[in-house]
Amino acid sequence: MSERSYAWPEGHWDWYQHLAFKHGVRAGEMVFVGGQVDKTPAGEPLRAYDLASQTEVVIRHIDTVLKEFGAGLGHAVKLIAFYANDGRVDEAAFLERIGHHVLSHTGTSERAGPAITLVPLPCLALPGMMVEIEAIAMLGDEGEQRERIPANPPELPPMPQPFSHGIRCGDHIWTSAQPTLSPGRAVSNTPVI
Repeated sequence: MSERSYAWPEGHWDWYQHLAFKHGVRAGEMVFVGGQVDKTPAGEPLRAYDLASQTEVVIRHIDTVLKEFGAGLGHAVKLIAFYANDGRVDEAAFLERIGHHVLSHTGTSERAGPAITLVPLPCLALPGMMVEIEAIAMLGDEGEQRERIPANPPELPPMPQPFSHGIRCGDHIWTSAQPTLSPGRAVSNTPVI
């Protein structure tokens, strides 16, 4: 079993009552970043009900946690974004906004970006919280970028940059949530088995 290391960046947000959890953990080539939200070190939610502003801060928090391991958003292979949606959030615009903020931290527009899954919920843990994003990253022993092979089948609607429908990194394959429709076709009624 790989030795584990943990991250809690100085001045990073906390819950109202401090818990034993860490913001990130690395075991071997894998780094897991716990769900990041927009809060103060004392646990107070910030920018209440502002999805756009909270998204920018949350992506910055993910990058901050990854930097504790000598990595960054360019090492991310999978993002899972939980967000409050009462039916008025434009999911395509939200996905593009996340992509824009990821690109601003990686400084690249390569098409071998991470897989992503959006999870709409009626609400999050506290009033005013609009988004919480988890991340998984992979890096080499010395923190180097591992080879990434993207999968973006032409029959699927294109993902906004930098996201991929799927990505292979080492022996692992990560996939985005897959749409039930193809370009120019209606939503499929065929059950997925």
